[in-house]
Amino acid sequence: MRYWNGIAWTEQFQVPPAAPIVTNAAATASLVLGICGFILMAIPFFIGWFIGGPLDILAIIFGIVGLNRTITIGRIGTASAVVGIVLGGLSLLSVTIGAGSIW
Repeated sequence: MRYWNGIAWTEQFQVPPAAPIVTNAAATASLVLGICGFILMAIPFFIGWFIGGPLDILAIIFGIVGLNRTITIGRIGTASAVVGIVLGGLSLLSVTIGAGSIW
């Protein structure tokens, strides 16, 4: 766009708007929840199960959503989603060796 000063068009132009930044919030949430769940699962006396377990389940769910979103927006957030799924899954599997209950 150019500006009109009332007599003629000026040489000043409006700056075009910046392109929007594309992010993958579900992948980022998966990573954060996976890390938190993995750390909290180490709390003994079943406290880790009740605090870390739901976070790990959410990490897996958000990771799957984040991976599906990478199909539409490109490869943005793929690594975060995969790491979140892996951490959530490993943390849930660590319950079989006593995580959150005895150590």
